[in-house]
Parts: sequence; structure tokens; C-alpha cells
Amino acid sequence: NFKHMDKIARFCKAKRIHLVVVAIPADDQLIYPDTRMNYQEKIKNYCLKKKLDFIDLLEDLQKIGKKNIYFDTEPHFNPVGHRMVAEILWEKTQSHFRHSD
Repeated sequence: NFKHMDKIARFCKAKRIHLVVVAIPADDQLIYPDTRMNYQEKIKNYCLKKKLDFIDLLEDLQKIGKKNIYFDTEPHFNPVGHRMVAEILWEKTQSHFRHSD
């Protein structure tokens, strides 16, 4: 059910805000990527239907490796993981920002 996403999308459209939806994989998905079907594909299909930009971080984070970006004891990003995600998102969203040179 995407009723909350619908509300967010309508709000952004009304305020002329460019919405970019990002799927952040669970730590185990870096080892078992077939679980992508559980939610990334559903979100991607929703975004295609609503014409929203979508970023799936799974493949980028797989290249870096679970041990490098997640804490060993919990399924959250460690400081390196946060920095890497920020860099990936910056790279993938730069074109959405207006530059005033």
C-alpha cells in the first residue's frame, strides 16, 4: 500500500518539489540480493507508474561490501557507510540541482 507515498508525492507536486525516492537495502540484501523483489521492485514500479525518480542503492553498496558500510552488531550504516551513501546520492542527484554560477 502506497497511500503515504501518494500523499508525499502530491505534496511535493503541489509545492513544485522534485521528489527522488531512494531504496536503501537491508544489510542482508548485500549478501542475498534476490530479496530485492521484496520491496525494491515494488517501489520501482510505483515510481515508474507515478513518474517519480527512483534510486536503488543495492548494486552500488554491494560493490563496497557489507563489512565496510554496516556495523557488525546491528543493521545500520557505520560512519563510512553514511559517507559512502551520501557520495552515491550526490553523484546520482547532481543533475536535479540548479547551479547558480
